[in-house]
Amino acid sequence: LLIAFVTTFITSVWLWLALLAAPIFWLMSAGRRKGAGWLGRMTGAARRPIQTLGYGAAAAVLAIGFGGEALSTALSPQHATKPFRDCDACPWMIAIPGGRFTMGSPKDEKGHRRVEEPQHEVTIQPFAMGVYEVTFREWEACVADGYCQSRTKPGDFNWGRGTRPVINVSWNDIAGEKGFPAWLNTKVEGAPYRLPSEAEWEYAARAGTATAYSTGDAISHRQANFAASGGSWIGDATVDFGGRARGQTLPVGAFAPNAFGLYDMHGNVWEWVEDCWHGSYKGAPIDGSTWMEADSGNCSNAVLRGGAWFYVLSSLRSAIRLKRWRGHRTGSIGFRVARTHVE
Repeated sequence: LLIAFVTTFITSVWLWLALLAAPIFWLMSAGRRKGAGWLGRMTGAARRPIQTLGYGAAAAVLAIGFGGEALSTALSPQHATKPFRDCDACPWMIAIPGGRFTMGSPKDEKGHRRVEEPQHEVTIQPFAMGVYEVTFREWEACVADGYCQSRTKPGDFNWGRGTRPVINVSWNDIAGEKGFPAWLNTKVEGAPYRLPSEAEWEYAARAGTATAYSTGDAISHRQANFAASGGSWIGDATVDFGGRARGQTLPVGAFAPNAFGLYDMHGNVWEWVEDCWHGSYKGAPIDGSTWMEADSGNCSNAVLRGGAWFYVLSSLRSAIRLKRWRGHRTGSIGFRVARTHVE
């Protein structure tokens, strides 16, 4: 998009210069008097070479202008990935291109944990990812259709529901036969919704980067919702969107998206992924698929990704991973959905 913007700008400026260049150089080389014109009289050069130079420069400017226009058209927003919804009640999704990336963090990355090693190369197939974390509003639509029947109604601690991420939902609440993806799959034929695999989640969070965060090696409170230090927050900042820590969840999409168009991949709430917990990546799939063979022979623990409003900076890293019992519910855990890519 940056290239498209730059080329569009170049196109508009250079095309105008091209229109002006030819008559300007003609006046410089010919003028009203015989001879080499203004430039010729100043430099002593002959008239014809200066005319040739003038018209050649105008042609080059014109060619560059049209070249920039063609490149701009090729990279313009109508060719870029745009969010979509499969139904009115469905969450907004965005297509994630396939690719290859290094999963995990280097040992010298601040906040690195033993469970993130060894790093390994993973190839991801194209898929779709939820633009936002699933909200209370979307969860309640699922409940109204007889799905998403958790043991207790997810509470919001009086922070508000609506477009805030649904919290106090367990992996079992989400991923069961009557869970949120199962509900979506009753509405959309041929578009299997699910939780993302751990590898897909990290690939989507990195969005082409290899740094600690998709924002680089640092991230600020103007870019994500997380705790200031030691699990605390700054003052009475519950509704402060001015750059400080908040002390609670915020409505989804409060900050800028990453390069894949995904919001809140760092902070706000931890997100469940499909995989069973493993203590390291030794033996992990290299094709981005879900890793369901558990260390202990069962999948009683699942993986959380992304950090949350109650957690400090290092817990927002793209490579961070946490384990929790599949039945665990808390005010700092939510989720987003993925969808197997359909051409």
